[in-house]
Amino acid sequence: MSRTSDNKLGCGRGFAMLRIAPALVLSAYVLAAALATPKLPWLGLLAILPVLWSVRVLTPVWACIGGAVWGVSLLGFAQLFDSFNFEITLTNIALVAGAPALYAFLGSVMTRRIGFSPFLLSYGWILVELAIRPLAFRHGLLAGTQENSLLLSLLGRGLGYVSIALVLAFASAWLVEIIVRVRNGQYAVTFSHCIDKSVALIVLRTDRLFARCVPAISRPRAPPALASLHA
Repeated sequence: MSRTSDNKLGCGRGFAMLRIAPALVLSAYVLAAALATPKLPWLGLLAILPVLWSVRVLTPVWACIGGAVWGVSLLGFAQLFDSFNFEITLTNIALVAGAPALYAFLGSVMTRRIGFSPFLLSYGWILVELAIRPLAFRHGLLAGTQENSLLLSLLGRGLGYVSIALVLAFASAWLVEIIVRVRNGQYAVTFSHCIDKSVALIVLRTDRLFARCVPAISRPRAPPALASLHA
């Protein structure tokens, strides 16, 4: 590919990032507001949609930048509400910006190798929740939006706020997949579309691991050759 083509491609990706950036900032504001006044639990589904969209459509580098923009915006908007008392320090900035940035980067890399997987991305989001735990969010990020909801009562008390984050992250990623498919004219969207690739990958890797671990002696052997009758 020529240098001119590379420049055009880079500019195109940059414009894509510019189109997504307002949504990243807005969703960070929505999450900060929802954490301060958790009366609208459905906002939890919108809080990380732009981050997941970045994972879906941007290259790893641009997705990483998008995750950082989202994290810094969240930290800034959190200062508007009395519920957050932590200070803006280098450590806090590194946590809130670095965790989503790394998540978006690795998610984009994975998407380009095995496809967009809501199943795996939702589990990856748990690591983001654990990374920002030192900032003392009461119930984490996504689960904090469900403080007065039935979902927290059913899952949070028994399995912890991480389980709520898992459910909301999966639902958000599934919504991104639905939007992409509808935009591409694929209106028949089923639950299996969102998990087939990831589950198939896990099954394949497990089968390969099992094949390596099974001792050769336990594998069936060919029957011994018959002795010659003229011996």
